[in-house]
Amino acid sequence: DMSFPEITDNVIQNGMVSLYIKTGDAWIPVPVYFYHASDQNLYEGGYFYRMRRGVFSIDYYESDFYTQNPGLQNFRLVIVQPI
Repeated sequence: DMSFPEITDNVIQNGMVSLYIKTGDAWIPVPVYFYHASDQNLYEGGYFYRMRRGVFSIDYYESDFYTQNPGLQNFRLVIVQPI
């Protein structure tokens, strides 16, 4: 959980919050899912986010229930204040 006082009730109800992850030279919107093959097993991994007033969280999971450390990732959080 990361503190973001900019995420107010007004932003949640009337504004917009978007998250992007950098892959190569591109920024891809989250949620994003990846498909992996390991020892002839296919599994899915991905990033998603959740928020509440003042708090933003980024989560990573793998469907094989052996979640590994995803390493260092670059994210961009965009908060659009309502007019």
